[in-house]
Amino acid sequence: MRRIPLPAFLMAVLLFVSAGACGRSSQASPAADDVIAKSSNDEEREGLMRARDDIDDGMRREVAEKDAEIERLRKENDELRRRLDRK
Repeated sequence: MRRIPLPAFLMAVLLFVSAGACGRSSQASPAADDVIAKSSNDEEREGLMRARDDIDDGMRREVAEKDAEIERLRKENDELRRRLDRK
């Protein structure tokens, strides 16, 4: 059986984890748990967990930014509707 090179494997895991990391929970995304559990050694497992946590953190920041933008647009929309109602 041919082994996948570690960099390619990590990239695949990062993409997989990022897809599942969009939730708002402070818990680690379970998307890569199976892959992490199958890691061949402690160093690989720690690297995968660190990558998962970094991606989770980045996705949470991105979600917070989008939530803030949505709220800003809602307020702007409400203000524009009030202006139109006054005319």
